[in-house]
Amino acid sequence: MLTVSTPQKEHGPTIKKISEKAKVFSKVEIDTVSELWDDYLLKGEASDYSFLISLEDEVITGFTCFGPHALTAGAYDIYWIAVDPDYQNRGIGRALIQRVEEEVEKLHGNLLILETSSTSDYQPARDFYLRSGFTLEATVHDFYSTGDHLVIFTKHITTRTHQHENHLFQQA
Repeated sequence: MLTVSTPQKEHGPTIKKISEKAKVFSKVEIDTVSELWDDYLLKGEASDYSFLISLEDEVITGFTCFGPHALTAGAYDIYWIAVDPDYQNRGIGRALIQRVEEEVEKLHGNLLILETSSTSDYQPARDFYLRSGFTLEATVHDFYSTGDHLVIFTKHITTRTHQHENHLFQQA
């Protein structure tokens, strides 16, 4: 049975292992996952990073890291989403995205932002984001390096609170 939950301190090494097994992240990127994890453990919510893990029969199969986008009212970045290659194509990524949407909705967020690379290694991720309801918002050419563009995806979230406010406004 697939579940998505908040990770515990002892899950850190598995999160790093999944980022390594994905074989698309550089050493610097993998080290960044570890830095964000350490910051999350040290500061909790004050770190502005939240992690979620997916579990299938007590085995961690994937993770995501997200947080509020600085200087905005309701925009959230999904910094990382990775599924262990041994467990891909089972709906795990979709379950992680859905849970992030639920968490952001609870926080009255209204926009998710994902940034990724334009290289062929990231084509499966870009296809997944589109299938998950994200819109290709922008491409910044030669961002990471010559020929490696920044690709930005967004997804608007209509929270129940916003729907209720809109309904009240329409009635007035």
